[in-house]
Amino acid sequence: MSISPGKAKPVSAVTKKLVSDHHDMIQLMDRLLLSLQDICQQQASQSLNEARALAEELVQRMNVHAACEDQVIFPALSKYHPIPILEIEHEEVLLQRAAVVTGILNYTFPEDCNEKLLNQAAAFVDLVKRHFAKEEKAVFPLLERSLSSSEKHQVMARMEDILAKSRVIPIESSGPISKIYLQFRFPMDEPVTHHLHTDALLETPNFQLKGWELQAGASLATHWTPMKAMILLVAGKAQWIGPDSTVELSAGDGIYMDAKLSHSLKAHTDCRFLLFLQKE
Repeated sequence: MSISPGKAKPVSAVTKKLVSDHHDMIQLMDRLLLSLQDICQQQASQSLNEARALAEELVQRMNVHAACEDQVIFPALSKYHPIPILEIEHEEVLLQRAAVVTGILNYTFPEDCNEKLLNQAAAFVDLVKRHFAKEEKAVFPLLERSLSSSEKHQVMARMEDILAKSRVIPIESSGPISKIYLQFRFPMDEPVTHHLHTDALLETPNFQLKGWELQAGASLATHWTPMKAMILLVAGKAQWIGPDSTVELSAGDGIYMDAKLSHSLKAHTDCRFLLFLQKE
């Protein structure tokens, strides 16, 4: 008696679309490499025009595909399985693509007639193909297992919406989210001049940083903070006294505390502390 092979599980329209996109982009990239080979070996101006057209088409296809993954696929999956490594890979792909496309658009004869651009493009294509293979082997099956039929329909609808909008207004390359930075100064090497003194060094909606100084022999009375906190002794020697333990601190030592944990501090020498407060 023969045993019939098990039926393969049906693949959703979402995965079919993503894999199809991969196939189309790989074909474009392979054609682009052939054009670049002609440029380098034959100095063919017609091949340069073709390479520029292929590069522009590839950029737009990749932008649409990346928008679908970054805005729809990854957020949908992150509820079940965080995948930050692939988001980082997307940024690396964009950086390498920008270098290759810039080289193609600015290519001139005979100054640029060498294989540097071809090698750069080949490395980029290899990176993208490996990224695609990783997605098809790990991410797309994860999508199939994790998302419900209803979620897959919602994902597909959002992807189709992105595609429809891209036909009207081309999608720009996604880039790193704009971030701010804040500078502050903590006077580590200056003499401690106050018996007990604190300075607010930095404050954001979720975070607060303060600088403390205690002269030798001074104490900070028993108290607690409504926020989770960490103290770092930057200079000097001190003693931290908690509800049921005492810890001797030297420069470089720190203490993490849950919210509302009663404690006090005593400075054996002139001390400087950093106090980190996490707002709930």
